[in-house]
Amino acid sequence: MVRAHVPESIAMSISSHRNPSVIARYNIDSADRRAALLRTQERATETGR
Repeated sequence: MVRAHVPESIAMSISSHRNPSVIARYNIDSADRRAALLRTQERATETGR
C-alpha cells in the first residue's frame, strides 16, 4: 500500500499494524525497483514535470 502512495497511517489502520516499524520491515526495496524509479524521475526531469 505504501508503494501505491497510500499514507502510512491509513495503511497501518487497514492492515492492523500498530507500529510503523512493522510497515518498514515489510517495505523491502530492490535494486530493480530503485533503478526503475530513477529512470522515471529522469524522464520527468527531461520533460520538465
